[in-house]
Amino acid sequence: MTQWRLFPVNTPTLVSPHLLNRTPVAIIGCRCVRPVCWTSREDAETLPLPLQSVQDLRTLDHRLCTEPQLKKKMISYFDLSGGLSNKHSVWRTMTKLFTNALAKNINWRGRNNKHKVENLTIKRVILNAVRQNSFCKDAVDEEIERYIKRWLQLAGNRDGGRKRRQEKGKEATSMGNYCVE
Repeated sequence: MTQWRLFPVNTPTLVSPHLLNRTPVAIIGCRCVRPVCWTSREDAETLPLPLQSVQDLRTLDHRLCTEPQLKKKMISYFDLSGGLSNKHSVWRTMTKLFTNALAKNINWRGRNNKHKVENLTIKRVILNAVRQNSFCKDAVDEEIERYIKRWLQLAGNRDGGRKRRQEKGKEATSMGNYCVE
């Protein structure tokens, strides 16, 4: 059974022909209704998104390798993230996929004892999902990968990380002023 999700549409309602060719869309009043890609409630519940740990990432990647339908469903799901540019589309997808805590423990090449993302199947899912966005259909792998890398690099600054480091630095310098030899 297909589940439907409501998406607000500004008046007047405009629906792109590109969107109509991909998935069924129904216009109801001032709302655009589009089916969610999951075929059952169980499908959506078996994927705890956003991913919380490296183990969750490994499990999902293994499932993507063994279940081709899951890969297609995830691409459709992340396609709903939207974004008006390649960067925004990638960052919105990454936010739906990874928690910030997990993002701090992974990077592109696996350096500094972090988990490597470069060769995972989830990378292909992200690339394909971004290209499903009509604003990003001509995006090349290199550009999408550059935004993925940058999003991961900035994980330490999100959720107040930068502010905590600045405050810690101020404490250290102020404590240094009180030390008497």
